[in-house]
This record gives sequence, structure tokens and C-alpha cells, in this order.
Amino acid sequence: MSKVVALVRLGHGTKFARRVKRLSLQIFGKEVVRYEIRAAPRAIAAAGRRDLERLVKLITGAVVSAALKLYDRFYSEYSKTILKNMDRVTFADIVAQAMNRGEMSTQSLRGLIVERLARFRPELTDMMAALDRVRLRASEKLVKKWGDVQLVGGVVDGRGKQLGDLLAVSVHPDGRVWVLAVFESKSISNVDDLTRLKDLPVGQHLWDYVRAKAHGVTIEGRHFKPEKVVLEPVPISARTGTTAVVGPKTADQRLAELNGYYTQFIGFVPKEMSNNQARRISAQGIQLELWRWPFDLKEYDQFQEALIKALDAKLK
Repeated sequence: MSKVVALVRLGHGTKFARRVKRLSLQIFGKEVVRYEIRAAPRAIAAAGRRDLERLVKLITGAVVSAALKLYDRFYSEYSKTILKNMDRVTFADIVAQAMNRGEMSTQSLRGLIVERLARFRPELTDMMAALDRVRLRASEKLVKKWGDVQLVGGVVDGRGKQLGDLLAVSVHPDGRVWVLAVFESKSISNVDDLTRLKDLPVGQHLWDYVRAKAHGVTIEGRHFKPEKVVLEPVPISARTGTTAVVGPKTADQRLAELNGYYTQFIGFVPKEMSNNQARRISAQGIQLELWRWPFDLKEYDQFQEALIKALDAKLK
């Protein structure tokens, strides 16, 4: 297995990629191969930072194989809640990423799962469709049009620090990147980061904004200098409602707000903001859109504990 997985990784992005994929499909089937091809660039880029033992387990397919088998076991119980709309390959990818971080901590695993769950939310589908209409409208008077709106993770600032959990972006042929939306996913224990980040007087979204403006951003290996980053909060005059914290917005509301090169800030959280937290957001001059986690926290904690125990048992 390890030799073929290594071949898939080496062949990725070359003229031999199609032949390698065909050979691998014949040997291992679709799911493992789909995972390996999707993970290849990320795995190679992060190889120098990984713990050697965990890297070996990933390359030999142990983590992926274990996760694919565990998915079937957990799906029967959590298909209507935590694993709703999440396929086996995505589940394997989450588990592998958590393992590659050097620990299977509750916080890192929860963050990864919540981040991926956001991708399957109906609100996200509606948002992406609306943002694409915004992009087309913004392109009408341009000779070179803005590119498709893409949802990207793993974005870092110019100093290599993570910037947002998910970003909706569009790249222009002139080298600019327009950040249309920034997601930050939070648990109960760190939801206050959205309003006051550790010792900083600003919340995480505003801190993301400051770092992007100061150091630029790197998206999927491509760096954009600060002057090429289009990231501006929606002006107060264009916002939906007058409050600092609002619920999910409709497509029409987004279209009205983004009549210009603006950015929307979204928090994916397990509870509503308190009045004090909302006031802190208001003082920062941005509007935060809140999306609720689609599952009960007690049920999630049971799921996570069982998953960690099962993985530890399989990978010892």
C-alpha cells in the first residue's frame, strides 16, 4: 500500500497523474484514492512540520483506512445529526488532519468537524450562490472579470499564522484577491474570541482583518501582498438591520449589502451572543452574522469521546 500511495503523491500534478490514478483505483477502490489525491498537496507542504511517526501512519494509509471503517460504525448512530450530509472521504480527511496536528485533542477535532459541517449547511449553499451573483455584478464593467467564488481553508497571513477557518474568495486576473466572507468556528469555551481575543481589545474577525491588511494572505500556496487583498467590512449604512450581531442573511440581503467590494464576517457557534459580547462587537465597527451548530453539544461530546477511543485503539 505505502508504495502505491507514495506513487499517487509523486504523480499528483504531473502528466502521469491520470495513469497513476487509474492504477490506484484498480488496486484500492475509489474512496482511498480520492482521499489521497485530495490530501497530496497539503500532506507534502506540511511534511516538514509533522511528527515522524504520524507521518508514516498517514502515508501507509493506516489513519485513512481506520477512519473509513469507523465511519460506517458511527454513521448508523449519528447519520441524522453530526454526520448528516458528511461523506466517508470527508470524515477520513478530518480524522487524518487531526492526527497530523500531533494530537487527537478534543478542541482540534471539534474545530475540524465544525469547519467541515459549515460546508454542508443550506445557508452556505445560499450564501455562495448569492456571492457569485455579487461577483458577476462586480465584473460587468471590467474587461478582465473576477474569477469564480471559491471556499478555501488553511489560509494564513504573510507570517504563516492561520487566518480564518474558512474564506470565500475571488481572484482577479490582475493579481487581486477579494475576500467576500470570513468564517470563524467557535466552541462554548472560546466563543468570546469573536469579541475579545485573549489580551487584545479586538475580536478574531477584526484581528484577521488587521493581519491581512498588514501582512497579506497566502491561499493554497499563492501569496497576495497587502495591497492586493480586498477585504473591507460592510459599511454601517449598507448593513441588514442596525444591530451588531444578526442571524443568517438571505441572498437578497447579501446582494444589497455587497454593492461594492465588501466582506461579510460569520461566526459558527453553539450559542447566541450575550448582550455584553454583542456590545463589544458593536464597538469594533463590524457586523457579525451568527450560524448555529446543527447538533446538541452533549451528543457531540459523546460522539467525540467514542471516536477518539476507537482511533487510539486502532492506531496503537
